Amino acid sequence: MTIGIRNFLLLALLFATLAPSAIYGYWSYNQSVRREFREVNDRHLLIARNLGGALERYYDDLVAAFDSISASMLDRRDVPKLDQLMRRLNIVCILVVDKKDSTIIARAETDVTLGHDKLPEAVMSAAMAIATLNRTVVSTVMAGPNGQNEILAVHDYGDAVAVARIGTGYFVKVGKAVAFGKNGHAAIVDRDGNVMAHPLPSWVAERRNIAGVSAVRRMMAGETGIEQFYSPAMKGDMIAGLTSVGGPGWGVMVPQPVSELYDRAFENNISILAVLAAGVSLTIAIVFILTRAFVRPLEMMSQRLAQNAANGQLSAISPGASRFRIKEFADYLASYNHMVNEVNNTHLEVARLAYFDRLTGLPNRERFTRMAARTISEDLTAGEGGALLFIDIDNFKEINDVNGHDTGDEFLLDCSRKLKLAVGINAGAARKETPEPIIARIGGDEFVILVPHLTEDGKIVSLLSTLKESLSQPPEALPTVDRCSASIGCARYPGDASTLDDLMKLADIAMFQAKKSGKNNFEIYTPQIGTQTKAEIRRDVAHAIEAGELFLEYQPEINAGDWSLNCVEALVRWNHPERGRLAPDRWLPAIAESPVIRKLGEWVIIRAIEDNLVWRSQGLHYKMAVNIASQHLVGAGFAEWLEATVRKHGFPASDLEIEVTEDALLSAEDRARAVVRRLTAIGFSVAVDDFGKGHSNIARLSKLPVNKIKIDRSIIAGAQDDPRILSILRWIIAMSHELKCKTVVEGVETLAQCELVTDLGADLLQGFHFSRSLSPQEMTGWVGPKKPEAPAGAGARGQRPLGATQDLAAS
Repeated sequence: MTIGIRNFLLLALLFATLAPSAIYGYWSYNQSVRREFREVNDRHLLIARNLGGALERYYDDLVAAFDSISASMLDRRDVPKLDQLMRRLNIVCILVVDKKDSTIIARAETDVTLGHDKLPEAVMSAAMAIATLNRTVVSTVMAGPNGQNEILAVHDYGDAVAVARIGTGYFVKVGKAVAFGKNGHAAIVDRDGNVMAHPLPSWVAERRNIAGVSAVRRMMAGETGIEQFYSPAMKGDMIAGLTSVGGPGWGVMVPQPVSELYDRAFENNISILAVLAAGVSLTIAIVFILTRAFVRPLEMMSQRLAQNAANGQLSAISPGASRFRIKEFADYLASYNHMVNEVNNTHLEVARLAYFDRLTGLPNRERFTRMAARTISEDLTAGEGGALLFIDIDNFKEINDVNGHDTGDEFLLDCSRKLKLAVGINAGAARKETPEPIIARIGGDEFVILVPHLTEDGKIVSLLSTLKESLSQPPEALPTVDRCSASIGCARYPGDASTLDDLMKLADIAMFQAKKSGKNNFEIYTPQIGTQTKAEIRRDVAHAIEAGELFLEYQPEINAGDWSLNCVEALVRWNHPERGRLAPDRWLPAIAESPVIRKLGEWVIIRAIEDNLVWRSQGLHYKMAVNIASQHLVGAGFAEWLEATVRKHGFPASDLEIEVTEDALLSAEDRARAVVRRLTAIGFSVAVDDFGKGHSNIARLSKLPVNKIKIDRSIIAGAQDDPRILSILRWIIAMSHELKCKTVVEGVETLAQCELVTDLGADLLQGFHFSRSLSPQEMTGWVGPKKPEAPAGAGARGQRPLGATQDLAAS
């Protein structure tokens, strides 16, 4: 069989195009389906757990309120705001009934009035069937006297029994609040599998029993997880997250039709299939054209090269007017032309590299120094002044680590464009003779701007505000960068300094002050903010480590249950020979992203181990916690160095806890996760410090195998006065326990705060209520606080007195 080269190429190229396209389309669809199932599993289980948590809190509030009200009714005591509390919990009425003859001894009702003195026989029978002495039990859903669904809460007091009729409106309301996709919904059943909330009203009205559904059976068994099953209601396969509420045995299911996942995956791939079809069509057309113009005149190219050589001209060769070129010929020609262009442009390129930043095209430090020094000299000679701005991009290392260096470069380009626009709008608008501002990039994330003739305080503040606002706007072209900001320092000439070097130093000091103030801020230099730049502080800290000017103090961490000592946290202090004792917040931020932070971290660990070994020689066995910076944690060889250090000193790894802030753990997530796993495998504990202070990412935090979460002091400071902060604190503690982590509440200043967080389930406490930071010698003789005895009649930890029922419901 003979085939022409044109047909052979056509068939080969078509096959080479169609086969990968088909394979890719099939693979892409399968990947989309898998991704949909993964996302659904996580989302549905989270929703089910959240819904289960809400029902569990409702159950706890319901039981607490019922017990308190019924006990008060037995004792003939009034309950404040009773009607409001009962309506909030959907309690129709609470009856105290004599067990002998069903006579109603006391009653509390909302809208419904029973109108009789005895409890109906059917209700009494249902109540006694589940009654348990001195314990509240909740019934399954049943039909009430008015035909609407209700449940009973029963508490057997011996001679009398308290019965509460509770409407199921709360369950229906909570169930309706969950809806997603086309048919995604929530279903709530009682412990027998009877429907209490469902998108089908008829099922709710008839209390349809769906215990035969596999997901419901798992809920009735107390399981939590993901299940696929056939739904009679939706007449199709469903995938659901499910959980149960332990006390009453209620089950929560969040299902969605499986068909929606396949439909969504197909919809997501329609555009891919369209692009593939367009690509195949275009390829067919190109193949036909290329096979007609395969051979090209090599002689024409040779003649042109010979002419260039004869003329002695080093000039590029035009490829001619031909529409198509063979790759080898085109590569050869391109290489020659590239060589010519390289030689001709070498001088220009050398000049550009010497004076301009390669990424942004802005002047570099050398060119800026020349231009700015000349401008300042001219202004001072003419009796004019101006301002120098020093700009440092906040958290740029995190942007690079999380999103990659390509995104970091694009971000810096966006920053340079914003700087040009801002100074163009705010500087020189009123006077055309005003010289243009000079913008330069002098470091990785550092920019400087010299603005001549900008001397009025109002205009300076206006420009700084504009720059701050502009740089805090995330770039639209970089969706992965969701938050950004800059710290800006300003120094003026001739008021603050008259030379460029002095202005740069003062603006740098002002910038560092702005960064210490919380970042995303600007500062105009004044003598009161200091005289040291960040680089000078780093130098002094490095010297302080070598000169022995640093020392450690220790703050105890207390067990919430019995106030016994759990461990001590090492805190670094600096006794400066000239400026006295310097607070850490004055110098730690300056070294956070420098090699000095690793040197400091190693010094702190070794000194803390040495102090601890002294205590142990005196019979004191303290576990110890040490704070580590992110750069140190994810740096090369940290886990290996730490393991070798404790082995060298004979210190058990299980007695050393490494504390790292949540931002530090999440800024280089993959590397941090590997290091944390290595540390825990060796035997060290790892704690997340200052949780709740920054931008918490719960999904990413859940992947880090940490042992402890330390809740930032800002949370407890507002929890007593703000119910919303109290809810956040309760949620953080519950979430930590779900992640199998102990919780430490920092900043406990009062006994009331201590009791509050203990009731919420916190494991450990730390703050001035127990002790300030102590020297190693003070720790030797330290006697921990004695926990005050509970007042008479108080319950166990986590239980509230009857009088607290109203506060419990309100929270």
